[in-house]
Amino acid sequence: MKEKILIMTYSAITVSILFVGGFFIYSLSATLAVPGGRFILMAPFLGFVLYFPLTKFRTYGLISKITGVFALILSYVNLFMGLAIFSSGLLTDITSFVMFRKLNKEYKIILTTSLYPLFATLTSFYVTTYITHTNFFKFNALSIYLFMLLVIFIVLLGLFGSYCGYKLKNRIFYNHK
Repeated sequence: MKEKILIMTYSAITVSILFVGGFFIYSLSATLAVPGGRFILMAPFLGFVLYFPLTKFRTYGLISKITGVFALILSYVNLFMGLAIFSSGLLTDITSFVMFRKLNKEYKIILTTSLYPLFATLTSFYVTTYITHTNFFKFNALSIYLFMLLVIFIVLLGLFGSYCGYKLKNRIFYNHK
């Protein structure tokens, strides 16, 4: 029972950090004239923030729960945004479970949390292109190449954010193990 309360508390704190930090980064990315700038700025933040609850509890479904609550909150702004957020968390948990089966090593947690920015980019691209039919990304050979570079860069930035979380873990969870 105590662990469920701790999971809910960590999840609530993570959702509030995602909300406030995401709003700040989203506002900052609106001033940049870089295609995919929002995803580039969000990738290390998402990897960093999601690392801590996952390293504390090491359970599958935690990212889905966190992103589910986050999606419910942001669905008031835009239902399709909530759909993309929740499906990103679900895809992250499913992919991580298929790849690793257990979250018993630090590198598995780092890789799992770095997958979320990748799926956030891909699902938001899918939702905006195929569900809402907002074609802001015209496909040709060059754009596909640039999209692939953007995806690789986002994965690397997600890894960077998760790795920074790993490095700061001992300071934050000093006596809490």
